[in-house]
Amino acid sequence: MPPPPLSLKPFFTFSFLGGAGVGHINSMIALPGCSKRLNKAEVLYSKDSSKDLAASSSGSFCSPETSASAAQAALLSSCSSRPPQSLPVGIAVTSTLPTDNGSSNTHCRAILTIATPYSCTTYRTSLNDLPRADALSRVDSLVAAAVGVVEEGLSDGDLNISGCSIVSTVEKHEQLATYLASTPSKVMFPWAAGVDALETSSLLPGSFNPIHKGHVEMCGNEGGWYELSIGNVDKGFIAASEVKERCAAITELGGRVMVSNAALFSDKLLGWKMLNNNADVEFRVGDDTYVRIIDPKYYGDSKENMEKAMKELYDGGATFLVYPRTGGGKGAQPDPRPGVEYAKEWEKVDISSSEVRAGTKTAF
Repeated sequence: MPPPPLSLKPFFTFSFLGGAGVGHINSMIALPGCSKRLNKAEVLYSKDSSKDLAASSSGSFCSPETSASAAQAALLSSCSSRPPQSLPVGIAVTSTLPTDNGSSNTHCRAILTIATPYSCTTYRTSLNDLPRADALSRVDSLVAAAVGVVEEGLSDGDLNISGCSIVSTVEKHEQLATYLASTPSKVMFPWAAGVDALETSSLLPGSFNPIHKGHVEMCGNEGGWYELSIGNVDKGFIAASEVKERCAAITELGGRVMVSNAALFSDKLLGWKMLNNNADVEFRVGDDTYVRIIDPKYYGDSKENMEKAMKELYDGGATFLVYPRTGGGKGAQPDPRPGVEYAKEWEKVDISSSEVRAGTKTAF
């Protein structure tokens, strides 16, 4: 399980499937610091209340598939109400508990899933042949261990509970792409976990298909960030496998990548501020991109709407550093708006990703 980036504090939503969840909530609330990190905890008591989550072929109430579906839903709930500089987390628990009436207790188990933007890991532990009170205590320990794993950022994800094993895990690129495509909130997160600080306020948005020397020149060598959005107003959505390949290409060159679902610059600004304590940001763009940013057609063919949107960006703390391209005729005329600066001293590189893909130019 990747450690939280940027020292983000986990913000939890819990989903307990079954009536035993009431007791588990009471135990969970007793954990130190719960009031500062808990979004909400809910109990889905009847099977009808969670039938949409029973994704296994058998529709089992207590299955890894159901637990994972519930955790993903809880993750989205955490994201929609999380405070700034926090990491949304969804945890779901479903169990079949032993009885104390003498009947067979040979198929009792607890299944727990932890879902973050970076991972979705499902665990299973046996509750067979345990008295009911001991089984409940083991599930409480499972929940407490899950909270500890997230907060401590343990990379191996071991809950250190007797008889507990990992059932399944989703690869980072698949989980992050699925999460960004599912959440209605506009968010961005670093591709690489374990980042301690942003260190810079510059962001170079692009599709990087592929990354080339022009991107590297624009991002600079002072620690700027690349930003890859899974959605683009002109180019549609990027598949999870493509997100992985493009981010890997950037990091291999020593770059740092934000991955987002923010197609519009207003959404990029909001995502950045949520991540970086409301800090301002400098967007670095080519002048051909800036032409599109101020094109009224993206604002309902209204120049008034465009001017209003741009003013909101500037007032919100966004500035633009625009890089002219050689070749002539492709870029914008100098824009007199405050908050827009044109790069004067840089090695102009007349190259585009489409030219690299077509084989007419080389990336480096």
